[in-house]
Formats: sequence, structure tokens, C-alpha cells
Amino acid sequence: MDSGYTLLISILSGLFGALISAFLSFKVRVIAQNKMKKDLEHRIAYVYVSQLSFLVAANARLQSFFEKIEARVDTPIPDNEFTFSHAISIIFEEVIRESDCSTYDNIVGFEALVELHIDNLTKTYLTYEQQAELPKDALIFYQHYEKKLKSVVVIIKQFSSYLSDKKQFLKLDATQIYQAIENIKQFLDSAGVLRAAMIKFGKINQAEANLMLEQQLQAIEKDILVAGKNKEQLSKARLFLVKEGAIKK
Repeated sequence: MDSGYTLLISILSGLFGALISAFLSFKVRVIAQNKMKKDLEHRIAYVYVSQLSFLVAANARLQSFFEKIEARVDTPIPDNEFTFSHAISIIFEEVIRESDCSTYDNIVGFEALVELHIDNLTKTYLTYEQQAELPKDALIFYQHYEKKLKSVVVIIKQFSSYLSDKKQFLKLDATQIYQAIENIKQFLDSAGVLRAAMIKFGKINQAEANLMLEQQLQAIEKDILVAGKNKEQLSKARLFLVKEGAIKK
């Protein structure tokens, strides 16, 4: 009897020990899997915030550019009658109409750059599986961003087709230009909102996020300076070659 009782106690003890061991092993695996999942979410969010930081930086640069133009206008724009975007759209239309095709000639090689930006933008699409991992607020912001992104891609492709056809380009009017400006503004604004949500989702340090944005701003400023310097140097090289008789004026 005692030996049977002892055997039963031994079996129950072994079973209980095995259950505890299995539970602890399962808990360790779950913790490890959760950590791996969180690490993956952090890395995905980090990459995404980096990509979105370029758009936020571009938006800041564009706003600064338009504010400088608006500041040069002697007469303030009347309240509740039209916006600065309306005025800029009409100015662009007039530049195209009165340029005697020089505007088209200056940007005709822009198509390759346009295609490059379309490729970069579409890399920010998330799969349904990736979207399913997002919290509700970030998901809503992402879907709004994706909708605006698709609209902008259509607009960019449309303008790219205009750049490949001089007659179509010269027919661009203020309405088309204004619609493009507004869609791009809404898209860039949605990128900023989504970036903030992804910083929170990926638990990215704010100082680190700010650094990414600053680096993107510096990269944009550098590209603008290089482009301006190249244009100036090409102009000087042309004058030199004309002066030396190497090419015709």
C-alpha cells in the first residue's frame, strides 16, 4: 500500500513538474516571439519613418519657398476670396503661355526624375498583412495616406505625359495646376500625420526621429545647392567655349 502510494505521489510529482516545465518553456517562447515581433515592428517602423521623413522635409521646404514668394507680394491676398495656391496656379499658367516654349525646353529631361520619384513613393505601400499589424489609429492614417499617394501618382504620371508632348504641355491650365498643387499638399500633410503615428507604433525615440528629419532636410538643401551650382558652372562653361570659338553661340 505504501509503495503504491509512493508510486502515485512520484507519478503526480513528475507530471506536475513536467507541466510546470512545459508552461515555463511555453512562456519563454511566447516572450521571445513577442520580443522578436516587437523588434521587427520597430525595424519596419524605423524604415518607414525614415522614408516619410523625406516627404515631411520636402513639405517644409516647399512651404518655406511659397512663404518667401508670398512675402514679396506687395498687396496681401484678400481673405476668403482665394488662396495663394490659386494665385500661384495662374502665375504658372502665364509662365507656360508666355515662355515661347523655353520653359518646356528647360524641363523636358525631367521625365526620368519623375519616374524615379514614382518608384520611391510606391515603395511605401504596405501589404494587407503589414496593415493588419498596425494599431487602429495608425491604420486609419495609413489608409488615408495611401489614398492620397495613389492620387498623386496618377497626377505625376499625367504631368509626365505632358512633358513628353510639347503641345500637351503648352495646354496646361491653372485649373489642372491648382488641382495638382492641392493634391500634393494633402498627400504631404497625410505623410506627416502617418509619420507621427508610426513613431508611436514603433516606439521610436523622438530625438532619433527628429534627427532623421533634420538629415533629410540637409540632404534636400544640399541637392538644391548642387543643382544651382551645376547650372551656374554649365552657363560659365558655355560662355567660355563660345568665346574660344569651340561652339557657336
